[in-house]
Amino acid sequence: MTDEVTELRKDLDSLSYDYKSDRKAVVLSFSVFAAASLAFFGFTYSKLGSIVDKELDAAAKQRVEAAIKAIEEKNIEAEEILIKIRKEFGEKGVTRRRSVLTFTHPKNGYAAGEEWEKRYYHIKTPVKKNSTDMWRYDLKGYSYGLSKPISLTWVGYTFSEPPDIRNAYAGDNTDHGIPASQYFGRDDFLYLRFGPIPQYYNSFVLDYQSGSTGEMIEYHDGYDVILTENSIEIK
Repeated sequence: MTDEVTELRKDLDSLSYDYKSDRKAVVLSFSVFAAASLAFFGFTYSKLGSIVDKELDAAAKQRVEAAIKAIEEKNIEAEEILIKIRKEFGEKGVTRRRSVLTFTHPKNGYAAGEEWEKRYYHIKTPVKKNSTDMWRYDLKGYSYGLSKPISLTWVGYTFSEPPDIRNAYAGDNTDHGIPASQYFGRDDFLYLRFGPIPQYYNSFVLDYQSGSTGEMIEYHDGYDVILTENSIEIK
């Protein structure tokens, strides 16, 4: 019986040794794998972080652009509603209206590397070539690129025959010397032009006053701003 117990003890000791050895080997293998994994992820963490940051920036930019677009669409929708209301109430013969146009730098931003390029500004108005409207437009704003205020005035009177601008004036009300002019485009609408000035973050408002005793602008819709690289007329 003693011999059997002794043999059994030896077997148990042997099994215990094998178990400890195997367990140690497993732990060691796992540690090596874990270390390798950590080393890999540690090495790529900055790259992963950069990718995540870029994705977040892109997503944030898309949300901002979507929000701006939604606001612009709502503003346009609100203007259209106001125009309809004015028409329903029979508004006509307006002699003066403030802020018929508000502009803050290009809607679509700037092409890369062209932020500070000089541009000509063409403002499309509702004044038609074949009309007898007398007008005064006053533009006031801020040119970030010039670091100066903008103050411009256009006046004129158009006869149906011949279709030209009479008793006209277009000029800078300050001593900054910003060139200003006006013309009728191929679409037969009056355009107010000024520039060239650096295009970066310019903002301005345009006010209207009529001197007509006859036809006057009624609803003041259809204003637009177009930027060009040279002093061409919009055709």
